[in-house]
Amino acid sequence: MNKVKDALNDILSNLDNREKQIILSRFGILNNSKKSLNDLSLTYNLSRERIRQIQNKALSKIYPILIKNEYIKNILEQLKEFLLPFGIRRDSEFFIRVKNFLNFSQEDIENLKFCLFFYPDIIFHKKDDIFHNFYAKDKSSYEKGRSFLKEIYNQFFVKKDIVEEEKIVDFIIQRSREIFKIKPQEEEALNLLKVLNGINKSILNFWGPSSHFYISPKSLKHKILHILEHEGKPLHFKEIAEKINSFSEVEDDYIHRYWRKKYNFNSIKNELIKYQEFVFIGKGYYALRKWGLIEGTAKEVLIDLLKNNKKILKEALWEKISSYKLIKRSSFDMYLKKIKCLRQEGDYLIYDG
Repeated sequence: MNKVKDALNDILSNLDNREKQIILSRFGILNNSKKSLNDLSLTYNLSRERIRQIQNKALSKIYPILIKNEYIKNILEQLKEFLLPFGIRRDSEFFIRVKNFLNFSQEDIENLKFCLFFYPDIIFHKKDDIFHNFYAKDKSSYEKGRSFLKEIYNQFFVKKDIVEEEKIVDFIIQRSREIFKIKPQEEEALNLLKVLNGINKSILNFWGPSSHFYISPKSLKHKILHILEHEGKPLHFKEIAEKINSFSEVEDDYIHRYWRKKYNFNSIKNELIKYQEFVFIGKGYYALRKWGLIEGTAKEVLIDLLKNNKKILKEALWEKISSYKLIKRSSFDMYLKKIKCLRQEGDYLIYDG
């Protein structure tokens, strides 16, 4: 890769010293630190506009020389492979792949970015409200990729809600067959999704707007809500704590740092007690109130049911209590034996309390 460095040095030798230093500093190439127009205006005691003029004049000098350099042109052609299979890729993902596969240093990557600035085939899209910075291998890939990403956004994220990762991946793979005539791997489907700006991932593999309280939870309550909704069943408060604390070990740049905080058992329990969204159903287990489960122990709920149903079929009572509480049939029979003023006549239970 030193050949690119040598080629750039040779190309920049066509500039005078001031022009060269301004280009090196503005683009951070050949191991120089990037500097703003304001920094350079102070260094050279010139206006920002004058620095910009010098920069643009220098770029116009080296442009025809750089694009005719056979070695650099061949390297840039090879980079197109790293934009497949869709022909577009988010800039950060693109350069990670280049760096890892070609064993480039960060200096090499910065030098490549500068060369790409001049290369007419590979298109760069600057970050906007819909997309992150991304590269496309040609104009056709740029147009098709951008159109497809807008379709994905309109399909899943217009309502600002979260969507299961599996559902999005299936859609991308299916539509890719029709649009690009390819069948991408799941990892590639997700890499395409990462081009969308403002869309991130929850710890439980849902995607949605970065501001969504399950994507970037501002409180412990939202974390517990997300876990219970995902599990679809009551959980013990210690199990909830263990799940949340296990998330701190997950390494994924698209999962918000708020998910990495750890909590003790008491913090979880206090949060469950504090908010009306949760209901205690006995023996340390909590559920979502919207599920229709009744607060209290199984025995307490049984007595309430019997008070409202003085005479009831035993099986009907079992159906009611099992829809409200997590309870085994053996525990149900045991509780009935311990309830005072309760007797059984045939298939019916009679409560005189």
